[in-house]
Amino acid sequence: MRLASRLVASMLVSLLAFSAALWPQSATTSLRGTISDPNGAVLSGVTVTIINPATGFARTVKTDDQGVYHFLQLPPATYQLVVTAKSSNRGSSCWSTRLAA
Repeated sequence: MRLASRLVASMLVSLLAFSAALWPQSATTSLRGTISDPNGAVLSGVTVTIINPATGFARTVKTDDQGVYHFLQLPPATYQLVVTAKSSNRGSSCWSTRLAA
């Protein structure tokens, strides 16, 4: 009886351990960066948008106090990154680049 209990417990532990490997997994990536001016000063509150032109997928975030932005769980693709910053003496500026993820 005791051996049977141990065997059942061992099988359950094995089943739980291997079931995680069978769980469907998705392929995603993330992007993190820092926005700074030509002098190296970080820019907070800057709007950063990532766009997949092929699908129209887009996300927009703002940089934090250290000029950092994060995009989490992005499907792998080629993206366009658009950065828009407002300046008190220049108005609004926009930069764009292409990224492959």
